[in-house]
Amino acid sequence: MAAESPAGRVALVTGGAGGIGAAVAAALRDAVALVIAADLHGDASRRSDLASAARLGKVVPLDITDRSAVRSLVHDLGQQLGA
Repeated sequence: MAAESPAGRVALVTGGAGGIGAAVAAALRDAVALVIAADLHGDASRRSDLASAARLGKVVPLDITDRSAVRSLVHDLGQQLGA
């Protein structure tokens, strides 16, 4: 069976503002249509700088231990992206 192409897909990377998460986001940015990095740390200007520097679609604040915040982010992204 052939592997499915990631083109046109969206990747949501948690911990995407630093370390392993940032490396994963950077690796995905050329393989998928849009990479969104979610991270607990960093203020809005730092997230904007990260998004520009890494050529990410956006960097958003997220505490992955907060289930309602995760659900809300996924819902909001679905609405924004037409999913």
